Amino acid sequence: MNTRYAMLMATLCGCGAEEKAIETVRAVSDSVVGASPDLQPFFGTWIYDGEDVVSIVRRADGSAVLQTPIADGWDVVVNNVRLDGRSLIYDVYCYFAPERSSNPEARRLRHHPFSGTKCEMELNPGEHSDELISYGGALRVSGRSMKLTRKKP
Repeated sequence: MNTRYAMLMATLCGCGAEEKAIETVRAVSDSVVGASPDLQPFFGTWIYDGEDVVSIVRRADGSAVLQTPIADGWDVVVNNVRLDGRSLIYDVYCYFAPERSSNPEARRLRHHPFSGTKCEMELNPGEHSDELISYGGALRVSGRSMKLTRKKP
């Protein structure tokens, strides 16, 4: 379980989110994007500060599936994955799951204010083939970005 990743996702999803989902209605995961030659720069596992952030895996039919690491105390749902020009864009919903948290304080909570929040994430190729630039949530609102690097096998 990755506590730092959970905090990163909660911050990105919660701060500056466009709208809040109704807590009892969960987004359905659909983390696949159809085959396209424009997907080539995105394949791989991408890290930030030594932690896995997202993996983009090529499937046999040429399409890709986005996978996120397990987040301590959170269910992370990815859907609406799409290419827009050179950008790979997807929606992330983070749902608070205190019963699966390693943090005793979190396990006592019943609700988190960011739970169910939609966050649109955008990945763009960086200057080098082993870099992606990520925008979304609080980063988008602040006008900042996060540089991801390709994890070495």
